Amino acid sequence: MRLEGDHTEPLLQVVGRVFSLVETDVVNEVRVFGHLPSWFLAIHWFGMILRFENKRSKHVPEASPTPQHIGLGVPDSMDSGPSTPTLLPHVAVVICTRHRPPSVVDAVRSALASRPAATCVIVVDQADVDASDPLAEFDGLARFIRIRHDAVGLSRGRNVGTAAAAAAGATIVAYTDDDCVAAPAWLSGFDAAFAGADDVAAVFGTVHAAPYDRTAGIIPAYEARQSVVLRGLANKTQAEGIGACMAVRVDAWRQLDGFDDWLGAGTSMASGEDTDLIVRLLHRGFAVAETSAAEVIHYGFRDWPSCRA
Repeated sequence: MRLEGDHTEPLLQVVGRVFSLVETDVVNEVRVFGHLPSWFLAIHWFGMILRFENKRSKHVPEASPTPQHIGLGVPDSMDSGPSTPTLLPHVAVVICTRHRPPSVVDAVRSALASRPAATCVIVVDQADVDASDPLAEFDGLARFIRIRHDAVGLSRGRNVGTAAAAAAGATIVAYTDDDCVAAPAWLSGFDAAFAGADDVAAVFGTVHAAPYDRTAGIIPAYEARQSVVLRGLANKTQAEGIGACMAVRVDAWRQLDGFDDWLGAGTSMASGEDTDLIVRLLHRGFAVAETSAAEVIHYGFRDWPSCRA
């Protein structure tokens, strides 16, 4: 059957929302029974295709770096900028790392160089003890906190980091990955989005892909094209942000009992902790926002064989 005129996109929106609701129920089943029903994989991917078709006309593939992208540079020295930066005392940054890749240095450096600055930058370090330690250069800095954590898993690390941020007095926690570089003003972008509505519990920003060979693999990216506040589970398909550029209210994190330890990098599920968070927040009546004013660059290249593994 072929649909003519302007009916195709509304139909895809409706069907995509139905599949999001099905996915939500299955995620809850996974928590209880510890496995994914085999039929769910087919439904999940069919739903992904529908949502892609729904967004295709609005999506512009990541282009080569523009001057805006290039402007997200990392200062060569932590001494750049004012010696006493303006602080956002209610905001902390959490970065989790497993194998301490060299890129974690740039990630931490960019987070510390944010202007205005976070009250602290917390790195949850899940690396083996005998691994090389590029983070040593930050030890002793006033706003840098390293937490060594024996368990493995991104969600576990984020829960540990968020608890430490709350203990330090933060009410908002911003997250990025150990292979990302944050824009200098990313925290103010998050802060403004939270200030726009009291019920906003999470905000997602733009994740730009660094330049890479598109014939060899991918770098996951997401573009928040406009500032928007979403409410209600039916609007889940309009909130597809990723955890590499995300901020969460500590109170909402507590009410949800944190990130789901079964999900995310380092677990058998490998991903999905950010999507799970959006679903649970919307289900609990919170609002989720996206903002184009918070940006990071992602350098996490994945070749095609590793994507198929």
